[in-house]
Amino acid sequence: MEINSEGYHVQEEKEECIICLDEVENEWRELECQHRYHKQCIENWIKVKAKCPLCMKKINDTREERNRIDINDPRLEEIHMIGIKRFIIYMCCVIILLIIVVISSS
Repeated sequence: MEINSEGYHVQEEKEECIICLDEVENEWRELECQHRYHKQCIENWIKVKAKCPLCMKKINDTREERNRIDINDPRLEEIHMIGIKRFIIYMCCVIILLIIVVISSS
């Protein structure tokens, strides 16, 4: 089982979405209660009723949860390093421009 870049599960075996009753072939969404649905089906359902269709457990703001950052995610260090590198490049450009301005005004 894999998770794609949007945080949705990509399923290998076939499972049925209880909302549309079709097989879930590609991406699905698992709620806190561990019930799974087609990504689009559950997103549309949540707009109408913020409860799991099977167990009726209240669904927290899924968009907020989907965007929540896991501080233990090893990719955060890589993202942080990219930000630092961009900042260093930006500062080098600023310094070079300042040197050019000082030299040209002399």
